[in-house]
Amino acid sequence: MRTRISSSQLENYIHNILRRNEEIKLPRDVSYKIAKLSKIGGGLSSVIYTFTLIYYKDSELKEIEFVLKVYRGNEKVKCMRESEILRALKSKNFPVPRVYAAETSNKFLGRPFILMEKVKGKPMGKYLRQLPHEKRFSIIKRFAEMLVFLHSLKWRDLKLSHLRKPIDEYDYAKFQAASMKTLQKNLNVKLASNQIVNWVQHNASAHPCYHYSIIHGDMHLDNFLITKDGKIVSIDWEYPEIGDPLKDVALAYQNLLFAFGARRQTEGKDIAEFFIREYAKNSKRKLDISKLRFYMISSASVEAICYRFNCKQALNPLFVFQNLGIKYLLAFPLLSWYFWWRSKILQRLIMEELKRYNFSIGGFIHEE
Repeated sequence: MRTRISSSQLENYIHNILRRNEEIKLPRDVSYKIAKLSKIGGGLSSVIYTFTLIYYKDSELKEIEFVLKVYRGNEKVKCMRESEILRALKSKNFPVPRVYAAETSNKFLGRPFILMEKVKGKPMGKYLRQLPHEKRFSIIKRFAEMLVFLHSLKWRDLKLSHLRKPIDEYDYAKFQAASMKTLQKNLNVKLASNQIVNWVQHNASAHPCYHYSIIHGDMHLDNFLITKDGKIVSIDWEYPEIGDPLKDVALAYQNLLFAFGARRQTEGKDIAEFFIREYAKNSKRKLDISKLRFYMISSASVEAICYRFNCKQALNPLFVFQNLGIKYLLAFPLLSWYFWWRSKILQRLIMEELKRYNFSIGGFIHEE
């Protein structure tokens, strides 16, 4: 289902609702116009727009840039969850966009949505690929420090009402296997080895978490922007959890492995292993190597299932056009191949980690 937003809808919302919002403090006695409304991204569950709000104040032209995230279907829970976590993290000075408004009613734009400040920056993956090899490590060092800061926040102090609360120290690890089974059933996708889910379920009880944290849950490198002054800002909080921080670490490691493409995986491995070292160095808690491998296997399995599903979907031009946009339509065979390749590499990674399970990670970090 395509999600279309018009300038007139936004103007009506701003005139009638947003200008009464004390957080953004828009003048009430002026007329507003929407300029440069354009779609800049999105996926299966949401569409991202950017636009500029223009008005005259004391004969001077004023401009404010916004990001608008519109949820497909009737995703009220996702809207409430994402706006809640962004506001909570902002209150703790964690670098995320400021939320100006969140609406779960369909009466304004026809869908739930969040209105946020526009952060000007480059996606971290693209930024890393443009840097000389030796300069990439300073970015990864800051990235690791950023995740350590996130995982150090006390989630009970944030008063998050829309996140699942762990029952006990074993709950989150066991939840991984249950989530994998549900995902496989819903997407009708099986991995090359059907024993992986059973392995995760069997080994979950060996990996309790005594320090639950807020975790991002989607460590795709495009979800982190690098600003002109080198600051890293975390975006796209559709899938936050209260869980084991090593889930984020495992996901970040996997995404850094693929940062430079199929033919440059050695560069990705160097960066990924450096990230693990920096995270371990900055964290106040000892890094549990066995548990990190458990989350590498479980999280890679979930990603592999999703990529296998996306591979099938990308073979349908209508699906690509409706959900990703016309710019991807001409490349849909290549898109399908990319999803298949990512799934294949992830499954290879899973099998390698299974072989090494219960051993130290000899290449970059050792248990003491």
